[in-house]
Amino acid sequence: MTKKSIRIGAILLAAGSSSRLGQPKQLLRYKGDFLINYILRILDQDRLEEVAVILGANKDLILSILPGSTTVIQNESWQQGMGTSISTGVEYFKNKVDGILICLVDQYRINSAVVNDCIRAFATDPSKVVACRYDNKIKGPPVIFPKSYFNQLSILKGSIGARKIIKSISSHSPTDMILISFPEGYLDIDIPKDLEKL
Repeated sequence: MTKKSIRIGAILLAAGSSSRLGQPKQLLRYKGDFLINYILRILDQDRLEEVAVILGANKDLILSILPGSTTVIQNESWQQGMGTSISTGVEYFKNKVDGILICLVDQYRINSAVVNDCIRAFATDPSKVVACRYDNKIKGPPVIFPKSYFNQLSILKGSIGARKIIKSISSHSPTDMILISFPEGYLDIDIPKDLEKL
């Protein structure tokens, strides 16, 4: 498999109800746009086959502000947690790509450089997981999983998401993971006080 032929799909997890925030975080204003559209622009990379947005809560409201060309996948089980959104996205991509990039809609410090670094690292060795290392040493998204993890991802449930898989790799087989520096990756929007950071 040549670097050029490696196919990566991206899923943007945006199905949550933002219950702790009290308003849909997807629709927060950030840098002159809705937060979800800002992140979609960051993910507009030639080296990504396709970007799919996973929606659930407030679907119609969010659909009304998305660009018309956006691939949208409805997670009917969104109330059961992030794991179901990941499995929904993986089911969509599993026979189309060699790797899946997972991004969060409230990780507002994401930037093109981080995404490109992840893609380049995966192209170097598409058998490895590429995850980001935050300033507080936590490893997490954006993260690219190779095809060998699709089955595990497709059965995720609950609110933990892929964190358990990342933690397991980090602890038991760290050589199977490439880490990308993303010092501000821990910043997200969960509660009203977090809005002060935007």
